[in-house]
Amino acid sequence: MREDLIYFSDRRFMHLGWGYVSSTHVHCAPVLSVTFERDFWVQGRPGSPGLVRRGVVIPPGAQHCADNSGQRGVALYFEPDGAEWAAVRELLDRDGRLRWHGVVALDDDESRDLVELIRPIDPARAGWRELDDCMSAWIACIAGARPSRGIDARVTRSAHLLRQDDAETRLSERRLAESVALSGSRLRHLFKRETGVPLCRYRVWGRLRRAIQQLGAGASPTDAALQAGFTDAAHFNHAFKANFGVSPAALFGRGRPQPRVVVAPDFAAPQRRDGTGRHA
Repeated sequence: MREDLIYFSDRRFMHLGWGYVSSTHVHCAPVLSVTFERDFWVQGRPGSPGLVRRGVVIPPGAQHCADNSGQRGVALYFEPDGAEWAAVRELLDRDGRLRWHGVVALDDDESRDLVELIRPIDPARAGWRELDDCMSAWIACIAGARPSRGIDARVTRSAHLLRQDDAETRLSERRLAESVALSGSRLRHLFKRETGVPLCRYRVWGRLRRAIQQLGAGASPTDAALQAGFTDAAHFNHAFKANFGVSPAALFGRGRPQPRVVVAPDFAAPQRRDGTGRHA
């Protein structure tokens, strides 16, 4: 049975499967992480005391490392330009949650509720609709209402374009800014203000998503890196470890069961080497 699953949509990236020990890293996107059976260890800023919890939210740009090895869990990455993250961020900002050196802790009841929502998911069979419905229920469980203020439409448009960016359609900053009628400097300022993520780092996140898709579709690490817009496999490996705290081999290494990759129709599917797209 395939026990690891990766799910992509234009709004979300989710990993369901076995955990690992990560080195200190910084996400380009906010993440909600929950383990199935017991608490796991997470450390915020380097040198700070660790926190033991079953569920945490880690904002983009927060340095951290974690150990959830030996147990199954879920990591849901929000797109920082989306309404879902805006709603969760508003809730976290106002409800007095425990903040531990950059990490925001969920309470035990919330973590259990999230686990019960996803426990029925069969990673070997679930399709994109089932996964999308489950992730929507997660958002409703944590945030509920829509945010009081939306993200600037020029930021959401530029973020969407970067998520679709690859080696063939690589957008320069100038072309990206022109597509939303802004100067490069104004787009950089607006993007960071609205999402909390520098534009250059978000470009890397889009390429990481594309490269992971390519790996799931059967590409070699080098082909995946080049088709996603990285200069070579070493560049991809460095960016992957900086964002996830492990190398790509932790998920896609030889001798390991390969994760099943499910792609929603709203996110462009990669081309496999036989020329066919892969949607599950």
